[in-house]
Amino acid sequence: KNFKEEETIHILGKNDKMHGLQMENFIDLYLPKNINLKINLLGGDISLNNIHGESILETLGGDININNHEGRIDTKTNGGNIKINKLNGVFKGHSFGGNIYIAESDGNLASSTVGGNIFMEKLYGIIGSQTSGGSISLLDVHAKEINCQSFGGAIKCNNISGKIKIQNSGKGINIENSNGDLEIKSNSGDITINKSNGSL
Repeated sequence: KNFKEEETIHILGKNDKMHGLQMENFIDLYLPKNINLKINLLGGDISLNNIHGESILETLGGDININNHEGRIDTKTNGGNIKINKLNGVFKGHSFGGNIYIAESDGNLASSTVGGNIFMEKLYGIIGSQTSGGSISLLDVHAKEINCQSFGGAIKCNNISGKIKIQNSGKGINIENSNGDLEIKSNSGDITINKSNGSL
């Protein structure tokens, strides 16, 4: 349904069944580059490419894949993975069971998982991440601020810089090649630091 006065398009669907078998639907949308999106699925994957604007995405069972996005993103999935590549802006992502991957992005980036791992590579800006059961991995992250908390797995960092705060209650902290102020706390695992330049 196209609501021209509201400048919105609504795609409303129902669960189709044929002879007791559930049908699967695929929807491909070719839209203007500058657009705001709000997508809410009961199950299934969401993929966005080359979007400028605000995207609010939620799926109860699938993956969320975003490539080359400029603006604000708010994502949530109950069971799938979230994968972000080349974002410039604000990102907030949460997965209850899957992993989160963020690469080649700049901005205010916040991620959290209940059971999955968080992988971050080549990031800039302000970085925040928290996981209740998984691990956190940072590679080539040069940010103004980095704040990571893990309550289950390990936190591994390689080539990071900025004002860095790391807390771990799981399997320890390992840092290779850091530049900046480090504030580290581990409640149950080892702390290993190699090549650090800055206050500790």
